[in-house]
Amino acid sequence: MTQDQFNEQYNDFISGLDVETQAVSDEYSPVDEAIYLLVIAFLLSLQKERAKYIINNSYYARLYELRTDILNLFNINENIVPLLNKASDYNIQSHLSLNKISDFDVSELRNIHFIERDRRVSSLSGWFERIVLEPILGMVNGMVAGNVSVTSAKRILAPLKKGEAVSQGLYKASSVATFIKNTIDDATTEIPNLQSNHLVAKYKFEYFMWVGSLVKNSRPLCVHLITKGGIEMYKNVRYLVATYPQGLYKGTDETNITQVAGGNRCRHRVFPLRDPRIFI
Repeated sequence: MTQDQFNEQYNDFISGLDVETQAVSDEYSPVDEAIYLLVIAFLLSLQKERAKYIINNSYYARLYELRTDILNLFNINENIVPLLNKASDYNIQSHLSLNKISDFDVSELRNIHFIERDRRVSSLSGWFERIVLEPILGMVNGMVAGNVSVTSAKRILAPLKKGEAVSQGLYKASSVATFIKNTIDDATTEIPNLQSNHLVAKYKFEYFMWVGSLVKNSRPLCVHLITKGGIEMYKNVRYLVATYPQGLYKGTDETNITQVAGGNRCRHRVFPLRDPRIFI
């Protein structure tokens, strides 16, 4: 396989993964309006029977039902985990081809993936609970206490119907769908790069290959590396970082560039190479 063929395969894979990621976020696009409708329906029913719910506290059961309904819309295990697994598997297959890694290496890379995947999924779930559910439940509790009217709740939640941010800070992202897409995009690049960085630390590779396509706002380092063919030596990283620092994480050097690549939200992948002559 030539380097151009490998690059083409990688770009095709990323394009396909982008389509799947977009499909997941599109699938969640109605989640904003669904949350709005669920909450308003609940508040309306609660308003009619407020005295009853306050007397017997059974409204907490309804809160739990609402929480469950929303979480069912936000199904991480069926939608996000498979995408992260696919990106990791592709990375491992690439290293089997490029660097002839051992079965033990494969096992180590899979373990890295599982640990990091589960950490990110847990963090994403926590974000959803903290930023989405807790404010909604607080609003419902305010409704029960008589501090929030249905009219006020409708006004506060109305932007959800358009997928916009809620002024009271219900969301810190523009919408649930946007946040999910960005999170998946980051993880499908960062977790494989973390796996690759493990191989660099283990085998002290001298070369790496910068892979991916360029966009109008690509970082100067990415433009330089892709334009010159993508293959570079780790010993030159400090010079490159000093020459093209724009957009890079502070502290980027030869020990971590395989992991951090071009900085925040960089979609390029960095493959360490045991022997760059594999493409000659």
